This record gives sequence, structure tokens and C-alpha cells, in this order.
Amino acid sequence: VLLASWRDWRLLLTGDVGEAAERALVTGFGGRLAAPILKVGHHGSRGSSTAELLERVSPRLALVSAGRRNVYGHPAPEALARLRASGASVWRTDLGGQVRIRLRPDALIVDHPWWDATAGPVTYNAPERPPWGE
Repeated sequence: VLLASWRDWRLLLTGDVGEAAERALVTGFGGRLAAPILKVGHHGSRGSSTAELLERVSPRLALVSAGRRNVYGHPAPEALARLRASGASVWRTDLGGQVRIRLRPDALIVDHPWWDATAGPVTYNAPERPPWGE
């Protein structure tokens, strides 16, 4: 797990963690996990992206890395429902291929650079007051 920050942006990269590790993160770090960008754990498995973690992180953007038509059925419908309920915009590699994020001081630009050339990138404005403080 890595919590990275640059200027007003924070990214929480959860690697391959599942429910137990997410619980430990919430218990150990609480509100300090807040980050507008979340790389979803364990390919969006059923036990990842718990409601408790999503409440603490409060992501605006959730990145799910999963292979197309993978035998595990990732991402799980339950995890996707929790991500959508959190209000995060969900970007999936199984549907759109590689996800590229570009950070700028005032904006975050997200796109699928090699998938659909007709679809333009989506821009997220930098948070006015980051919930994690200065």
C-alpha cells in the first residue's frame, strides 16, 4: 500500500489488499487515508473496496486493473456497486484498456490512450480544500 502526494493531489495505491488489510488500514489511519484517487485493491474482488475504506478515502476517481474476461470475474459486481455508491468515477482496464492519469497543479486528466481515440480525456479539477489539510 502506498499513499502518494504531489501538491494538492493524493493517490492511494492499495495493491493486492483485501478486506482484512483494508480494515487494518481504516483502524490504523482513519481519515488520514483521504485521497481523491484510489487504485482499487485486488482487481476489484468481492472483498475489496469495503464501504468503511471508501468512506475514509472518499475517492473521486477509482482505477480498477483487471484482465478482460478473466476467470475470476473481476471486478466483482459488489465491489463496483460500492465504488459507484461512494460517488467515485470508475475507470476499468478490462473495458477500456490502459488507464493514463496525468497530474497538473490545477487538474487531473484521465483517459484510455490506446483504446478509443474518439473519446476525449476527462479532467478533474484540483480540490479547493483538500480534506487531509495543508
